Amino acid sequence: MTPIARRTVKRVTPRHMPARRPTCLPLTNPPLGILSVSATTEDHTALRQSVSGMGCWLQTAESCQSALERLNHGRISIVVCERDLPDGTWRDILERLASCPGRPFLIVTSRVADEWLWAEVLNLGGYDVLAKPFDAKETRHVLETAYLGRFDRSRRTHAGGIGN
Repeated sequence: MTPIARRTVKRVTPRHMPARRPTCLPLTNPPLGILSVSATTEDHTALRQSVSGMGCWLQTAESCQSALERLNHGRISIVVCERDLPDGTWRDILERLASCPGRPFLIVTSRVADEWLWAEVLNLGGYDVLAKPFDAKETRHVLETAYLGRFDRSRRTHAGGIGN
């Protein structure tokens, strides 16, 4: 009696099936920097709780002026900004982001996160809108998606493709 030969089976993922999306942000060097811009400490606290364990660091600013100072002194990848601030609006922050190295993504927050605001943010170059009060799961999803979008954009730029 001859022994049966063992065959090695290679697992292949079909091309039409997307790769599994990571459940947390990959470790980055330096870590992902997020700037929270809001006049209320409750927003900063809720955002800090939403991003805990994501492998990122969070800076806070209470006004446009303090946000601009932090943008000048740190590596910020994502800015989460309240729609209306004591000394300006999210549009002022977006205008400043256009001249920042790496052009951080802007996510606007508002209690009135309607279709009009969402369309305006996207049309002017923002990334997304988050409704307040923050839902931790939705907030994490939006931040992870923004991070992956930035990672993809930088990879295309470094590979010689067209970057934003």
